[in-house]
Parts: sequence; C-alpha cells; structure tokens
Amino acid sequence: MRKEELVEALAPPVRGKKKKKPVRPRPQTAAARNTTEQEVESSKYNVGVPTRDLSAKVPRDLPAGYGKDRIVAMVRDPYWLHCYWELTRHAVQRAESALGQEWHQSKPILRLLDVSSGETSSSSESILRDIEIHGAA
Repeated sequence: MRKEELVEALAPPVRGKKKKKPVRPRPQTAAARNTTEQEVESSKYNVGVPTRDLSAKVPRDLPAGYGKDRIVAMVRDPYWLHCYWELTRHAVQRAESALGQEWHQSKPILRLLDVSSGETSSSSESILRDIEIHGAA
C-alpha cells in the first residue's frame, strides 16, 4: 500500500462525502521562533563570547629537565611501577653505532634489576625481568 492508501484505510469513514480526496502533506511551518535565513547563516559562525588571550602564559623555553637522558620509575602499588623516560637523539645514535649491523634486529627493552640483595659490601644485581617496549612508546 502507498501512504495515502494506508491513511484512507485507517481513517474512520466520513459521512456525506462520496469521493475522498488524496491526503497531501501540509507544508512545514516555521518553528516557534521566527528566524530568517540570514539570521540562521550568521549564527552558524557565532562561537560565543571571546576568551582572553592566554598565549602570554605559555612558557617560552622548555624546562631544564628536557634534553637529558633519564628514566623515572614511580611505585604505583606493590605490583605496578609507572615509568617514563627520555632518550636524546645523540644517545640513540650512540646505541646505533655501537650495535652496528645488529641495530636493525634489536628491540628496546626495560630491564628490571634486583639490587636489594643482603650483601651490603658489593653492588651485586640480578635481572628480574626484561620488558619489551613497543616501538611507538
């Protein structure tokens, strides 16, 4: 059935009329607020009240800690460590030249060492775990 036929079938019969006109959709009227197309167009680009310029508060130089090879490990809980690091381009180039041809097969790892052994006179350390680091880290 077409829409008009369905409406005729569902609508209650009207007495006194023999021939029914097809139902046509009414044109849509404007919303409760009368707006012109020009107002609509101009409101598309209205971003509200401008904020004050905060560019003066952006630091001009990086902090002194940047540009140094370092790793920071923080204990999150008894089972998790949070680590972050920075390696300068120079350090990566040194590793590349030291590894030579093996550089392309090498993988970065984070090595967890146990330095809390009972021996206080020597600095013995044992490897607990090697954690492979994803290349995008």
